[in-house]
Amino acid sequence: MIDEDDIDEAPETNWSLWITSNNRVELQHFHASFPSLIQQLNSRWSSFITHTYVTRQQREHIKTLKLTSAFTTFAVVHVDFAENFTFVIQKEIQSAYWNTKQSTLYTVVLDIGNDHRNMVIISNRMQHDTAFVYCTQQLIVKFIREEYPTVSKINYVRYEITLFQCYFSDLFSFSYSDGAPSQYKNNNNVVNLSVHEQDFGIKAVWTFTSSGHGKSACDGLGAVVKSSARKFLLKHGPEMAFTSAKDFYNFTLDKTNRTIISSKPVSSSETAKNAIQSTNNDFSSDEDADVTNPKSARSIEVEWLDQAHVEKTFEDILKPRWTNLSPRSNESILCTNYHFFFILARILGIRGFHQFDAISTHKIRCRNVSSSVNSKLYHFKFNYDVHAPIKRLLDHKDFHKGIFLIIEHNDMVYLAQIISTDLQKGQLTISLFLPALPSKKLSTSRSSPLVIQTTDVVGSLINAPTKTKSNDVLLTDDQFLGIENLCEEL
Repeated sequence: MIDEDDIDEAPETNWSLWITSNNRVELQHFHASFPSLIQQLNSRWSSFITHTYVTRQQREHIKTLKLTSAFTTFAVVHVDFAENFTFVIQKEIQSAYWNTKQSTLYTVVLDIGNDHRNMVIISNRMQHDTAFVYCTQQLIVKFIREEYPTVSKINYVRYEITLFQCYFSDLFSFSYSDGAPSQYKNNNNVVNLSVHEQDFGIKAVWTFTSSGHGKSACDGLGAVVKSSARKFLLKHGPEMAFTSAKDFYNFTLDKTNRTIISSKPVSSSETAKNAIQSTNNDFSSDEDADVTNPKSARSIEVEWLDQAHVEKTFEDILKPRWTNLSPRSNESILCTNYHFFFILARILGIRGFHQFDAISTHKIRCRNVSSSVNSKLYHFKFNYDVHAPIKRLLDHKDFHKGIFLIIEHNDMVYLAQIISTDLQKGQLTISLFLPALPSKKLSTSRSSPLVIQTTDVVGSLINAPTKTKSNDVLLTDDQFLGIENLCEEL
C-alpha cells in the first residue's frame, strides 16, 4: 500500500471500466493518477461490501439446502433458461444464414435427498417470460409428484447473471445484474408463488443468489444437450437437419435414454411386490430383504412444452390473475418484532430481496438474504376495476409498428417506439427517447435504432403520448404517474 503522504506523488496507473455511452455498453481503458483510481474504488465500496455479504450468505444457504434435502421434506430445484439452440445445417446455402431457426431450452437440476436428477424442457415458444416459467413449474411438479410422492415442498433456486462488470487493474472487480426481472424477479412471479400450493398442491419458496454469480449445474446441462445436437447436425447432411423445435426434442429424447440408478423411495405396492419376489428366491437372505431395490431413471428427463399450451395457460389463468393486481403502491404498514407487514398492490424494490417464502394465499415473506432475522410480509391487494394508462401484460399481438413501449436497457428504464419486429426471433427494432424515465417530456435519441429482445419490455402505453411542434413527446399526468410507480417497483 502507499502512504497517504505519498499518494499524490504516486505514478500514474491503468485500469479498465465498463461504461454506458450512446446507449451502448463499452469497455474503456483509463490512464490517470493513482488518486483517480482510489476515488473510483471508494465510490463503489459500499455496494461491493453489500454484494460480498449477500454472495456468501446465499452460497452457504444453498449448500445447506442441498445437504438437508430429503425424500420426505423438500426438493431443491435449480432452474434457468439456456441460450436458445440454433439449428445448424451442414452444406447450407449462403442465404440460409439469415433465416436460422431456434428452439427454447429450459434446464432444471433437482437435488432430492441423495438423488441428483436432470431435466430439460424444449419448446417452440421463443418468448422467455413468467408465463413460460409457470408452465415449466407444471411439468416440474408433475415429475416430482410421480417420482418422489413424499416430498412436501419445493425450493426453487435461481442463479443471477452478470450484465455489467467493472475491472480495476488486478485489484478490484464488481458486477451488477438485472435478476431476470422479465422471468423470475417480478411481482407476477411472486403472486404465482403466493398461490403455488393452491395451483399445484405443494408448498414452494424461491431462493436467489447475489448478482454476478449465475453459473450453476444448469449451464453444464444445457451445454451437453446442445453440443450433442450440434455435433449430430454437423456430421450429417441436410436430410437429417432439424426443421422444427419438435425435431430437436425428439432427437434429445432419443439420445438421452441412458439409464442411471436412483435411490428414490419405492412405493408400498412395489415394496410388497419385491418382498414376494424375494421370498420366492432361494438365494435371498435377511440382509437382502432389508435393502430397498434401486430404481432405474433416465440420465436426462426430456419434456416438451408447446407454445399453444403456454398461450392458453396465460389467457385462462395468468392474465386474469395479473391484470387484477392493482398498480398502486403500499396502503398501510404494520411493524411487529423484526417483521414489517405491508398491505399492498405490488412489491417495490423487489430486486433487493433474495428469499421469497409463501405464507398463505396472496401472502409472501421476503428477506434480503435467506438467513435474515428481519423480514417483510406482503399481502397482495387485487383491484378488479383498474383503468391504468400502462399495459403490463403483453403478447405478440401487442408488438407492432408505432406502439410506444417501456423498456429496460442498461439498468435504466426508457420510453421507446417500435420501428419493426421480428417475432420469430423475439426481437424488436426500436427508437429510444431520452432522458431515462421517469420524465414527462422526452426527445428522440439521435443514436441509431436499437435491436432489443421482447423480454426487455416491461409495459406499453395504452394511448400514444402527445407530440409537440418540435417532435418531442409529452406524457399525460396519468401516464407519468403510472411510469413513476413502475420505476419504483423495478
